Parts: sequence; C-alpha cells; structure tokens
Amino acid sequence: MTTRTPPPDALRVQRLLDGARVNIALATALELHFFEHLSKGPATVGELAARASVSERGAQTLLDAFVALELVTIDGGRYRNTPAAELLLVPSGAMYVGDVHAALLRMQMRWGVHLDQAVRTGHP
Repeated sequence: MTTRTPPPDALRVQRLLDGARVNIALATALELHFFEHLSKGPATVGELAARASVSERGAQTLLDAFVALELVTIDGGRYRNTPAAELLLVPSGAMYVGDVHAALLRMQMRWGVHLDQAVRTGHP
C-alpha cells in the first residue's frame, strides 16, 4: 500500500474550505458576547453557558473551536481569552472589531445561501 503525499498547497486549500465554518463560529460568538463574557474572568463551560444564556453543549462546541483557532486557552478546565481575542473581540479592547465584523459575517452568510442561483442566472 502506498501513501499519497498531498501537494504543498493542500493545507492552503483546506484552510479556504474551513473558512466558512470559522466565520459562522465567530459571528455566533460575537453575537452571543462569548469573548466579552470570558473577559470578565476565566470560566468553565458551565459558567460561560450561564453567563451567555446558552446550552453547555453549544458553549463547549464553540470553545473547542476557539481553542483550536488559538483565540481561547484552557487551563484546569477554565477557559480564557488570548491577548489577541481581548484586543480585537472584546468591546473594551483597544482594537475592537466585533460589531462591524459580526454584522458583515451574517450578511455574507445570507448572501452566500443564494450564490449558486445568482451564478446560474446572472441575477442577484
């Protein structure tokens, strides 16, 4: 059995394919103020779920994604924002972009739902 080695740019293609999922997760977290809630102090999944008024399962799913994306860290079962998340994704951060980006991401997602039809017909 031979193992196929992916071409060097395969990771770039995979990152592009993952982009939609990342955008949806970020838009959701910004709308639910996840990063703002974590800025108030490290939290367990249950604590963050209570702060954000969401299910623990939903909170865990987003937290897992943000740990993988290096926006959140975990230590001893408690999650906290990374410095970059504090700076850009918390309203009190010096370079906060959440309000603009959450709305833009949602708009792009609505537009993307019908993109195939627009490409087929040439009409929005």
